[in-house]
Amino acid sequence: MKALRILSIQQWLKNGLILIPALFATSEWNWLLVEQLAIGILGFSLLTSAVYINNDLVDLESDRQHPVKKNRMIAAGEIEPNSARIFAIIFFILGISLLFLVSWEVMLAGASYVILNLFYSFFGKHIPILDLIFISFGYIIRLLIGSFIASAPLSIWVIIMACMLSFYLVLLKRYGDVSLYNATGIIARRTVVFYAKFNLRLISFVFVQLIAVVYLVYITYVFGALENNLNYLAFTTAPLAYYALYRYNKNAMDKVQQDPISILLQDFIAVGLLVLSFLILIIALYS
Repeated sequence: MKALRILSIQQWLKNGLILIPALFATSEWNWLLVEQLAIGILGFSLLTSAVYINNDLVDLESDRQHPVKKNRMIAAGEIEPNSARIFAIIFFILGISLLFLVSWEVMLAGASYVILNLFYSFFGKHIPILDLIFISFGYIIRLLIGSFIASAPLSIWVIIMACMLSFYLVLLKRYGDVSLYNATGIIARRTVVFYAKFNLRLISFVFVQLIAVVYLVYITYVFGALENNLNYLAFTTAPLAYYALYRYNKNAMDKVQQDPISILLQDFIAVGLLVLSFLILIIALYS
């Protein structure tokens, strides 16, 4: 049971980005592609679990002072640090082995993600702005893995969207750190003093608008060039996706100490709108 909980399976939702290149390049689907995508997602998910465990070990003392993070398994003392390290090693070995089964390029991308996050955990997250860039690289690596598996080129618009989304999610976390610092004086991480100088609430709202604009440009660029009777359906997703993002941002501002993924999963309307938008895009593409 502890092994399942320490996997942080709710965080695996981000790894759905691996599917994006195959889906939006309208790849020729067959059993081999489905099998490789499934193995790739599972392998990379195990690597991310190993990374999350390492992050929790590095942040152990600061997490124990945090009103929400203190309930994490390692910080709460539900699992010993040495046992957590063993789990991390096992997840890493399993994950990198599964990625190698797919291809050596995919394995190297997964290994790069781990190395990047090790550097982030010990150094990068203490450097303002650079911490945002490091996180965005993690999202791009997910897209690259999907691109390698499906032999599908990455659209520049997809990369821009992934970077902006990652910046936005990290800004939400920094806003939570700043709010905690202003209320209690607790410094969750060294960068909090830097980010406290800015109106992160306003910046996050601006990012929501920018993401919406880039999304609209993307569907105009992709679906405007399609010659089918259902391409207009893609444009109906713009207001749906925007309202979902607006709701999410509002909830995130009210629940600043919670994990961004947990906040999304608690809002069934936002999740439903995003899923509906995604299905409409797929129907418009494959029609």
